[in-house]
Amino acid sequence: MTGILETNPYMVMSLLLLSMCAAGVATFRSQRRPILLSGLLSMPFCLYEIVFIPEYWSPVQEGGRLIGLADFLFSFSTGGIAWMLATSNLKQNVIFSWKPRLFYKRFFGGSVLGVIFSLVLWFMGLKIMTAVVLSMVIGLIILSWRFRRLQNISLIGALGFALSYFAVLKLMFLSSSTFFLQWNLGNLSGSNLWGVPLEEILWATGFGALWPRFIAYVFDARSFKRFYSNRQTGAEPS
Repeated sequence: MTGILETNPYMVMSLLLLSMCAAGVATFRSQRRPILLSGLLSMPFCLYEIVFIPEYWSPVQEGGRLIGLADFLFSFSTGGIAWMLATSNLKQNVIFSWKPRLFYKRFFGGSVLGVIFSLVLWFMGLKIMTAVVLSMVIGLIILSWRFRRLQNISLIGALGFALSYFAVLKLMFLSSSTFFLQWNLGNLSGSNLWGVPLEEILWATGFGALWPRFIAYVFDARSFKRFYSNRQTGAEPS
């Protein structure tokens, strides 16, 4: 294990995140399907990794590829964990509606617009991570206007995911002497929180706030009181 920690710490981090996601699937049974869907829909965004290399970082990949298995594991795991943390403390269950036309319109439309906007900011001279974080902020503002339900999951998701991601990164920095070499340190702000780059914390906060809200929007999600409450009070899903 020590060997792979030094030679491929990105894969170790991705596997650690995957184990957290798996634990969430096993623990929060009522949200098992949403967690998995959130993770699966997050996976294609790993292809966006290309624009981060080498400006932001150059993680070790199998066979020297630009995109590797670790990227897919990372994207799936962070997507699942963000939903899990954003909804774990809710007093209601959250259900998804499958409306194909609405899903395709919202998911592909929102994704393409978000990617294009961040690329435009990047081409205008902003650093890629700054462009992505600003795109998240704009996206969250738009979703707050377009989708009024489940607004509290953004705050819970931002705090929960940022703290969890920070803990994982801190553990990796303590465990691997080569982990910091994944980043292009010359292009970072130089600011950090207990040794974790500020850019990573800002990304985690933005992702934790935006992604669960976006998934709820894509599936036109609704909440309702938990099953035992429904039987006792006769409450209907809202």
